[in-house]
Amino acid sequence: MSEPETNAEHPGPGTFAVTARMLRKFLPGQRHLLAAGLLLVLASSVAGLLQPWPLKLVMDCVIGTVPPPHMISSIARFFQEVTPLTQYPTLSVLTVLCLGLLIIEVLMAVCQVLSAYFLNSVALRMVFKLRCELFDHVQRQSLAFHDAKQVGDSLYRITWDSYCIQAIFSEGLVPALTSGVMLLGIAAVMLARDWELLLAATAVAIPLVLLMSMKATSARECRRRSWGFGPCRLMAENNSKTNAFRTAPMPVCWPISD
Repeated sequence: MSEPETNAEHPGPGTFAVTARMLRKFLPGQRHLLAAGLLLVLASSVAGLLQPWPLKLVMDCVIGTVPPPHMISSIARFFQEVTPLTQYPTLSVLTVLCLGLLIIEVLMAVCQVLSAYFLNSVALRMVFKLRCELFDHVQRQSLAFHDAKQVGDSLYRITWDSYCIQAIFSEGLVPALTSGVMLLGIAAVMLARDWELLLAATAVAIPLVLLMSMKATSARECRRRSWGFGPCRLMAENNSKTNAFRTAPMPVCWPISD
């Protein structure tokens, strides 16, 4: 069941169109897991934005001479009362900041693990739906189709090619969403702290994004033109042929008796 070679003059639908069509077809029914995973991704991004603040306060309030914020001072005074740090207020502030950094790291790790669990569950459920759809499509084919195609090739397509939707979701959509949320958070923090620095960073980032988009488009066109004999296509075809050969029925030799 090998796909025909893509004609460079008549290219198929784009990557975004194929991705949107597959997600629109196989994603419904996973709203609860998807919402939980996205909320955890958002919480992990917020925790990542909070990572530099304890180190900044260490540089300003412990090493430097800037007084710590009121909340940090209140917690440090509480530590001075319950621990033998009464004579070392700077050490109590450093302890509070170290504990805060540890809490942020633990929170971020927990959110990342749980979000990966929920989102990978969604991806595997979509893989199962795609396999069922492919199997139903193969079952509706004529007997002439099954006589012309090897069983191992069909099994390879249903079993392994169906993982493409997991790669699209887990390795494409989710990292892009996570990076986008983190980028928006960084832009919001920079806007609140120094809008001129944000303007300078945007002026540098926009040409880089346009240049990367142009390079990605040209690379995509080259890959599309060479898809018929590319190394990935050859590897997939070889795996399909190997699986077809492995699952082919062995010839039977009947003994001849006198």
